[in-house]
Amino acid sequence: MPPWKLHISQSVLKDLRDLPKEDRGRAALSILELAATPYPHGVEKVKGYEHSYRVRIGDYRIVYEVAGNEVAIIAVSHRKDVYRELK
Repeated sequence: MPPWKLHISQSVLKDLRDLPKEDRGRAALSILELAATPYPHGVEKVKGYEHSYRVRIGDYRIVYEVAGNEVAIIAVSHRKDVYRELK
């Protein structure tokens, strides 16, 4: 399979900057790891969305979609808010 292309919107970058410092680094590292393998250990499918997955970073979630050889980061937010951003 060809290398994965990672897409991150400006709004996701802003959300990353707004995270607490200790979680920001962990989230950024997890996003970079998704570019290497979009299905890491511990990833879970988002119910009700065919190609959406989530990664847990403490109280925060990274939600992303996989299509072909592309990984698009959809949202990075607190667990109580992140699923509202999907609707």
